Amino acid sequence: MSTIPEETYSASQEEVSTACQLLLDAFDRYIYNDLPTHLLRISDMTLVTRDEIWEIFQPKIKAIAREIIQWERRWVGWCERIIERYLKYAIFSHRWGIREPLFYQLSSERHGRKPTPAGPGYEKLVKFCEKAKEYGCEYVWSDTCCINKESSSELEEAIRSMYRWYECAEVCIVYLAQSSSLEDFGTEPWFTRGWTLQELLAPTRIRFYGKDWTPLCAGDDEDSGKDEGDEEFPQSANDKDADSILDALCNVTGITPQDMRYFRPSCSKVPERMRWASKRKTTRIEDVAYSLMGIFDVSMPIAYGEGERAFYRLLEVIAQSLLRKN
Repeated sequence: MSTIPEETYSASQEEVSTACQLLLDAFDRYIYNDLPTHLLRISDMTLVTRDEIWEIFQPKIKAIAREIIQWERRWVGWCERIIERYLKYAIFSHRWGIREPLFYQLSSERHGRKPTPAGPGYEKLVKFCEKAKEYGCEYVWSDTCCINKESSSELEEAIRSMYRWYECAEVCIVYLAQSSSLEDFGTEPWFTRGWTLQELLAPTRIRFYGKDWTPLCAGDDEDSGKDEGDEEFPQSANDKDADSILDALCNVTGITPQDMRYFRPSCSKVPERMRWASKRKTTRIEDVAYSLMGIFDVSMPIAYGEGERAFYRLLEVIAQSLLRKN
């Protein structure tokens, strides 16, 4: 944030009130449109809802509005960046394993005293949270435990919104359970799964960790991609800015460096993007299509049980989008 200029002015009560309302409006839009439906709070490993996030941060946002209005009149355009700075979260990308923690085990909504999960899956989640804290994140999102799959509406929202959630995250932490070095990428199962394609392309910042939770990008690459002000969190490097790991990613996926770093979802280059996806598999047949909606920036109803028809529906909505643009 900029330093306070020497010339300040005393804001009127009306200006303060207007500033607070504008910032709170932006705050509401971000909470209820860009944040996942549930986030995991690292401090007590408890799932929190959007409403709970709103209650926690609303007083802080009001305080920020009062501070800003004292020294900068043209502050409105900064609202979303300020909110994202305070509400940043880390997001997890991994291959599902044994005894993954589930929503009900970490939710306080259905259990007065929630059971404490145990096992390899929970240990992996804890490690992810530890890494997230290194990036200054107090909240995290993981597909294993942050989606209430008993709610069809929440599941559908998660599938439709997942690309945006990965895109908005402060950092995407990728755990490659069978890799110890970049040379292992060719046999790493993570690169063969359908959902991980958007999890690779959507995030602005991404970090890869091997099976012992050490960064797979080390040496001089650790310092690349840092933004001004990252000194507070030394683990803020971006693996997409590291040539060594970028080369390895491009070789194993067939994706160009330009797309790897600056991918934009759209219905352009359909054959090329379908070729990326053709190398990947999903457990549910329908997910072949659903996992590509974010890549092509399209949306369609979720209907598990329709089988391969989901892919044909995806092709239809892509074609319709292209016709509208032409």
